[in-house]
Amino acid sequence: MAATAVGAALVLAAGISPATAVETAATPQAAVSTTAVAPAANACGDTLCLEWERRGGTLGKPIATSSPNVVTLDNGGPAVVVGDRAGNIWALHLSDGSWVSGWPVRTGGIVVDSTPSVSGSGDTARVYVGVGGSASPSKGGIWKIKNTGAVMWKVTPRAHPTQAGTRGVKASVSLGHLRGPSTLDAYAPTMGQLHYALATESGKNISGFWWVAADSTFSTAALYDLYGTGRDYVITGADSTAGTSYYRTYGNGGALRILKPTGRAGEKYPNRGLVCERRTNQVVQSSPAVGPVLADGETGIAFGTGTYYPNQTATKFIFMINDRCGDVWRKQLDGSTASSPAFADIKGDGSLDVVIAARVSSSSTSVWALEGPTGGTIWRTSVTGGVVGSVVTADLGNGYQSVLVPTTSGLRILDGRTGEIVHSINGIGLQNSPLVTERSDGTVGVTIAGYVGEMVSGRVQLRSIVRHYSIPGSDGATVDDIGSWPMFHRDPQLTGAVPAPQE
Repeated sequence: MAATAVGAALVLAAGISPATAVETAATPQAAVSTTAVAPAANACGDTLCLEWERRGGTLGKPIATSSPNVVTLDNGGPAVVVGDRAGNIWALHLSDGSWVSGWPVRTGGIVVDSTPSVSGSGDTARVYVGVGGSASPSKGGIWKIKNTGAVMWKVTPRAHPTQAGTRGVKASVSLGHLRGPSTLDAYAPTMGQLHYALATESGKNISGFWWVAADSTFSTAALYDLYGTGRDYVITGADSTAGTSYYRTYGNGGALRILKPTGRAGEKYPNRGLVCERRTNQVVQSSPAVGPVLADGETGIAFGTGTYYPNQTATKFIFMINDRCGDVWRKQLDGSTASSPAFADIKGDGSLDVVIAARVSSSSTSVWALEGPTGGTIWRTSVTGGVVGSVVTADLGNGYQSVLVPTTSGLRILDGRTGEIVHSINGIGLQNSPLVTERSDGTVGVTIAGYVGEMVSGRVQLRSIVRHYSIPGSDGATVDDIGSWPMFHRDPQLTGAVPAPQE
């Protein structure tokens, strides 16, 4: 079956002007060429204070769909890790934007559009990342990196015979417990037909994998113990092209699938092992959100679709299903729902609702807040800039979650209860998700990573930029509350899941 490979184009949106002159800083050993920019004395807006900024990397190949994540790699404290399209994996200290020794890690020029996932801290910290992009789908794989920047293992996925050599990993690597609570596994869908589940200690396939998805996958999988077995199940979006693979018939569109932690083990064919699936007539490139969002705290799974197949009825829909793939509700929005949903306590009442950004056009996005159990509209807000990445949420000191919306022309912060825009950052292109963390001074920190325009030889080219902000008066201890969604796919392991409340 043919892959429906797609890739997000870099957009120089309105409001992204060429960069002004910057202060040159020393370039760290083996690092990408960068400049550090000290914040101006009036760098505090009505919500955010700019703490530091760093620009650099290769012109025309900036940070794009890779979202920033957080991990402590050395004694310099927490660091932000993020990939760029020149093939660099950055690691900058959140305290001051300085480079972590041994970083960036280079892929030899292969794109990193995947969000790094992380485990451990200090000497035990490890970073896992998918390598590859739609422009060169035959290159890439799955990498594990030590805290020092040394590559511990690389796995190059097999090229399925019908996939013309496609093997790169554009989706992100999720970390969880497919073999049980005492082990850690890495799950990585590829742009080919195969999904990999690897023992993190060795990089070897665990029993029952690889698994055949029968088409490309751009959706990052959620990992969650759906049925109380002590093992995580795989919840993954997928593309689908009409045809037959291993005696199973597929149609044009996509699906949300729940796969057993044992994959195809014990099955005759490598595309078996599903618990269930919810098929649609549109690709499912949105990464699913999982958690106790339904009535009485029951588990729900929310996902959007995509736009690959024209004029399909599932386009612009968000779906909520139960843990057996049965529909709970579905709702048509006014733009593409390829962005990933978040579950968050936006009302401050202890319940989870759904927030998703719908791309209406290249310059306009609608942000929707929906009742978790029913899909009823709480509010809808239009913001400038097209959305490619996904929303995150944080309690900015109000006692409920605010919504942070990345767009190709900047960051918008919305009040969670009303949807009112309370703060905007313009002049930076974001095609990923912001990162919300607790700062060392006890406040909430917000890190964004994207690109700005820079005038070179009479034309504007795109340059990577990372900024870190503080929010005065906020309480960073709330960042990891059950009602929050502080980064892409919710947590540093990219599980995409809100844990069930402890009884």
